Amino acid sequence: MKYKYKLWAIFSVLFLLLFSGVIAMKISSEQNYKRSFILARLDGYADILAQTDDYQSIHSILPKDLRITILSKDGVVVYDSYEYSNGYENHIQRPEIKDCLRKGTGNAIRTSATSHQKNFYYAKRVGNNIIRVAQPFEMQLRDFFRPDWIIFITILLVFLVLWLCILLLVGRYNKKNKEAEEKRIRLLKQQMTNNISHELKTPVSSIRGYLETLSEYPDLDAERRQLFVERSYLQTLRLSELLNDISIINKIEEAPEQFSVEEVNLFNIVNEITEEFSQKIVQNKQSVENMLPVDLTVSGNYGLLYSLFRNLMENSVKYGGEGCELCVECSAVGDKFIHLVYYDTGKGVPDQYLHKIFDRFFRVDEGRDSHAGGSGLGLSIVKNSVAFHHGSISAHNREEGGLTFFFTLAKKLSA
Repeated sequence: MKYKYKLWAIFSVLFLLLFSGVIAMKISSEQNYKRSFILARLDGYADILAQTDDYQSIHSILPKDLRITILSKDGVVVYDSYEYSNGYENHIQRPEIKDCLRKGTGNAIRTSATSHQKNFYYAKRVGNNIIRVAQPFEMQLRDFFRPDWIIFITILLVFLVLWLCILLLVGRYNKKNKEAEEKRIRLLKQQMTNNISHELKTPVSSIRGYLETLSEYPDLDAERRQLFVERSYLQTLRLSELLNDISIINKIEEAPEQFSVEEVNLFNIVNEITEEFSQKIVQNKQSVENMLPVDLTVSGNYGLLYSLFRNLMENSVKYGGEGCELCVECSAVGDKFIHLVYYDTGKGVPDQYLHKIFDRFFRVDEGRDSHAGGSGLGLSIVKNSVAFHHGSISAHNREEGGLTFFFTLAKKLSA
C-alpha cells in the first residue's frame, strides 16, 4: 500500500512538473512572439527615420508617444525628441546601445534616466549613426505583454481532464489486477489446502493404523509392538516436519517483517549443517566441501539462511546416492550481492522437471519423498528464503552428473 501511495505521489509530481513546463513554455513563447511583434513595429519606425534628416517633420506622422533619439557611434546624443534642459548624458552604457554596437540592433525594457519613465527601447545602427526609438511601457503595452490566461485555463482544463482519465484508467486497471490477484491467491490457497490435505493423509493414516493395531491386539509380541511404536514415531516426525515447513513458507510470504535481521556467517552455517548430517554422510560414503571464505557474511535472517543451505544439502544427502560429493562455493562478491554456487555429483533431475522443482509439493518421483520422509517443500523454502534476501535462484543439471544451483543473496538488508 505504501508503495502504491509513493507511486501516486511520484506520478502527481511528474504531472505538475509537466504542466508547469508547458505553462512556462507557453508564457515564454507568447512573450517572445509579442516582443517580436513590438520590435518589428519599432524597426519599421527606425527604417522610416533612416530615410531623412528632418526628424521633427517625420515625428509628426509617427505615434505621438514615440521617443526618437539619434546618437553617434560613441554614444553622444545628436538629436532627441524629448526636450531635456540639463543636457544629455553619453548613452554608450545603455543596454540597448551596447547590444546595438555588438549585434547591429538592441532592445531593452527599462526606466529612462532622463524622463524617469519606463520605456521599451529599440536601437538600430544605420551608417555612422544609431537610431533609437522608444515607446512608454505603460498600461496599453503592459496589457499587451500580459499572458493570455484564457489559453492557460484551457490548458489546465485539458490537463485536468487527462489526469481524471488517467485516474479512471489506472483505477480500472488496478481493480482488474486486484481481482485477478485475489483469484490467483484463492486458487493457490485451494491448491495448497488440497496438497496439504493429501500430504497429511499418509502420516495420519499410518499413525492411526499402527495405534488401532496396538489397541485391538494387546497380545502382540513385544518386538512387533516396539516396531509399530517406532514407525508411529517416525510418522509423527514427518508430520511435524511438514507442518513446520508449511509454517515457514506462510510466514515468509505473509509476514516477512517478523523475521529479524542480523549479520550471518555463511561459512559457519554450512559447517553446522555438515555436522548435523555427518552420520548420514558417512553412511552414504558422501563428502562435503565447504569452499566459502571463512569471513563471508551477509545481513539476513539466520533461520532462513540455515533452512536454505540445510534443504539443499538434505536433498543431496537423501537422493544423491552413494559416493555423492556436495560442494558450496562463492563465485563472486559484488557491491550489492553475493553470488553463490551449490552443486552435488548425484543423479540430477530430468530436464523436463527442472522448472518445477521449486514448486510446493512437487516430486520427480511421487513415492520418493514419502519413503525418505521429506515434506516436498524443501526447495520451495529455498526459493522463498532466497527471495526474502532479495536474490534469485536457478537450477541446472551438470554435464558430469548431478545438480547445480546458482543463487544470489543481498549483502545488506534493512532491519
